[in-house]
Amino acid sequence: MALAHTKTHPSPLSNSNPSPPRRAVDQRLRRATSSSAAAAVSSAMSSGGNQERTCCGSLFTFIVTGGFVVLIYWAIFQPHHIRATVASADLTNLTVAGAAVSYKLAVRLNLYNPSLRVNIYYDELDSELRFRGERLGHATGATPAEFYQRRKSSDDVTFEFAGTGVAVAGDAAGELGKEKGKGSVSLEVAVDGKVRYRFGSIKIRQKPRIWCSLTIPVTADGGGRLDSGDRCSVNCLCAFLVSIGVAVLIYWATYQPHRIRAAVESAELSNLTVVVRNGTADGGGSGGVVYYRLAVNVTMYNPSGRAGVHYDAIRPRLLLLLAGGASLGAANATVPGVFHQPRMSTTVVAIDFDRSGGGGVAVAGDVAAELDREIKGSGGGGEVGFEMVIDARVRYKLGFIPIRARPKVRCPVRIPVKAERRRGGGGVTGFLRSGDRCTVKY
Repeated sequence: MALAHTKTHPSPLSNSNPSPPRRAVDQRLRRATSSSAAAAVSSAMSSGGNQERTCCGSLFTFIVTGGFVVLIYWAIFQPHHIRATVASADLTNLTVAGAAVSYKLAVRLNLYNPSLRVNIYYDELDSELRFRGERLGHATGATPAEFYQRRKSSDDVTFEFAGTGVAVAGDAAGELGKEKGKGSVSLEVAVDGKVRYRFGSIKIRQKPRIWCSLTIPVTADGGGRLDSGDRCSVNCLCAFLVSIGVAVLIYWATYQPHRIRAAVESAELSNLTVVVRNGTADGGGSGGVVYYRLAVNVTMYNPSGRAGVHYDAIRPRLLLLLAGGASLGAANATVPGVFHQPRMSTTVVAIDFDRSGGGGVAVAGDVAAELDREIKGSGGGGEVGFEMVIDARVRYKLGFIPIRARPKVRCPVRIPVKAERRRGGGGVTGFLRSGDRCTVKY
């Protein structure tokens, strides 16, 4: 990435022998990526508790604990799917006249609760009769309409269907007439239920869907009886959610992703100049301009034991800690800007802000005055407080599944400053060898 103002501005690394900014950035990168500095920062990051680590650890502990509670509870009570079987079916008066169908059908289903410790409340059973996807009608009633089923027990429910001159698609009516002529018809019964599983003192509501296929032998007068049928299929959201929860828990426990950690390794400030326009530095001016150059080395650490991190974008911007967080502009260069970070590894990112030439950064008059007072401090030497905000886009690689996140990294940078002594005067400089830990929020 090319640095802005490469040919026109002096390097912040030297006051007496100015050199091009590209050389300055190379020097900072060599210093930042030295093994001793990286090891020291990595060691500092690994020691001591902090808010981000505590927050992430608490979240991970909550997820794992909750998952184990669910698994233990599930293992104790062992709820299972309802099992449904067609016990019998009685068909009478089946007639097909063109696209109109008349019939009367009674279907008895046997519902079985296989759970060892879970009882079931059946609050509602709504049934529908179909032929090859075409609806023939809803059940006129279910007997019993609602009931309570204990563990390891079965109950019969009878559904009554009746229809006179029910209009269906011409193709479906024709196929039904052909099946009747061959001596058997294939019908489907769909039952939508509302049930409550009782886990000790806890009740969980579910809406299982039961799907039964009936192949009923019929006579010429449209009557027939099926004494026993096949098992029906039962779809239940409860088992699906538990399966997903267990899979997520196992996957999370296997890869153990953690939020990234960041710290300011060093910061070098030069050419900081505050100009108050149309007034004085006591706040009476109508505006001001800030000229500066700041080079910051930030250490990014991936503490995950098995998850790598892909940094797709890093967008730093600089604010003032005081003066209401006034903006001093975005970074001119970030090296590296896009990279992959393996597990348990450290990467140093060099960030360069250059507003030492051109029009500088325009600020309000009170902001310029407050920054000027901060520079002067007491006794002629002060400390300038910045906040560097990094908006990042990352991908955690959990096995073959990427998880995208947008962490916001906030780094406080407080630099002791002193006046530069060179021909032409003007500006202050400062150097910070190590900074505070940054906060990372997702």
